[in-house]
Amino acid sequence: MEKQQQPKSDQQSDQKKQQKKAVAVVVPRFVRKENVLPRPSIQILPMFGQQPMEIDAESPKGIRPTGPAGIVAQIVTLQNKLYEDHTNKMRASQDKFDSLMAESRKNFVSQMEESRAKFTEMMEQSRATHFAQQNQFVEAILKIFDRNDGK
Repeated sequence: MEKQQQPKSDQQSDQKKQQKKAVAVVVPRFVRKENVLPRPSIQILPMFGQQPMEIDAESPKGIRPTGPAGIVAQIVTLQNKLYEDHTNKMRASQDKFDSLMAESRKNFVSQMEESRAKFTEMMEQSRATHFAQQNQFVEAILKIFDRNDGK
């Protein structure tokens, strides 16, 4: 019976060893900058209450972990580079859009001012024409009354 229990204990010890292995997880690290989304960092979480170890993919010393953690660090580095490229392209296109919108607003405002000036000029001409016609009409009526008064 003891011989049969030994393989079980070996299986249990193998299971315990597998549980003790660290697991790599990508966790967002929040950076306070304007218009910057959180960038991922790698955190290795041990199973039995040990302190988590964080591996920065862009470490200043250039130390790269080997094995699966190193591969994950390289992936995160590539993701960070792609993120920065995408962010720079988006900023450039946003700046271009903003400049085009500002130019469009300036053009619109100048066109509206020109239209307003033309409209004001046309209204002044229309008023002048209207008053001239009204004066002619009144003069014609007064002439008619003057003729009738003389008879």
